Amino acid sequence: MRRHSRRHPATIPVVDPVGMLHAPLGWRRSAAVSPRRRALALVLLAIFAAMTLATGALSLGAYCLTTDGADGRSIAAPAR
Repeated sequence: MRRHSRRHPATIPVVDPVGMLHAPLGWRRSAAVSPRRRALALVLLAIFAAMTLATGALSLGAYCLTTDGADGRSIAAPAR
């Protein structure tokens, strides 16, 4: 069974030496992305960025709270 289409299956978009895209008639230039998918990607990216910042701040805070930077007695005495 043959599908009837407006374009020949061998015609594909080409890029000229300058970098311009030349698409045949009937060819869609960009993929249609739904607003829901974009919103989901934005939410996931925001969650990832927030968790990255939060874990970095928490681990730095835990390090600063568990090390005693004010006590200088633990530093070795200079050699004489």
